[in-house]
Amino acid sequence: MRGKAAEPEAYPYVSCGSILTANELAFFKVLELVINGQWHIFTKVRLEDIINVKKGVERKTRNSFRGRIKSRHIDFVLCDKDTLEILMCIELDDRSHQSAKAQKADQFKNQALKDADLTLVRIPARRSYSEDYLRGHIFEEVTDAEPVKDEASSTPATTQTTTPKLEPVATVPESDDPHARWKSPTDV
Repeated sequence: MRGKAAEPEAYPYVSCGSILTANELAFFKVLELVINGQWHIFTKVRLEDIINVKKGVERKTRNSFRGRIKSRHIDFVLCDKDTLEILMCIELDDRSHQSAKAQKADQFKNQALKDADLTLVRIPARRSYSEDYLRGHIFEEVTDAEPVKDEASSTPATTQTTTPKLEPVATVPESDDPHARWKSPTDV
């Protein structure tokens, strides 16, 4: 019969340093400027902390679906400043998202969040980000306005001169558009 292993004098853990990679930190700093203190930004949130399996699902099925979300995370979650209601999820997609396995995992995450009625925005990773670039991706305000070359990429980004309204629409209209809640009431 095996006995319990003795506890080590010191656990074999080391600090990861920053919670974010250098690229994620660059994104976070510009995201803070775009959000301008109106929302809270949480990083690397477990998927199971923002979605749950519906009540009434048979136990075996429930455990299977829980298992699919408990070890995954969302890069950035934007929440209402007062209620911490989840308003938007953001995934920063780097080269690791190009493999077939990663694309399958991304498709699952996309569908799971859509079915949970949460907005997910995927943004291509870059070496640096501009406020206009993030506004365009997050608030879908990319227009045919003057293209500007992003410092870190050969891909032109589009600049938008208006600042998006940062308040969600009070009632989300029935739509296949996952971003409908971020459009102004006059656009709906």
